[in-house]
Amino acid sequence: MATSMIYLIVTILLVAADTAFAESNMLQDFCVADLKGEKVNGYRCKDPAQVTPEDFYCE
Repeated sequence: MATSMIYLIVTILLVAADTAFAESNMLQDFCVADLKGEKVNGYRCKDPAQVTPEDFYCE
């Protein structure tokens, strides 16, 4: 009985620690290449305010 209580307490503590240390805002970064700019070691990223749905469409 005592060992099952210890396992239960350890499990609860591990779940609580995982929840406490998880990233809260889950940042989703993306980079849309600016094909009209200079190409130095690849293209630069577009300003996120200038990104349109057409940037994600490829014919």
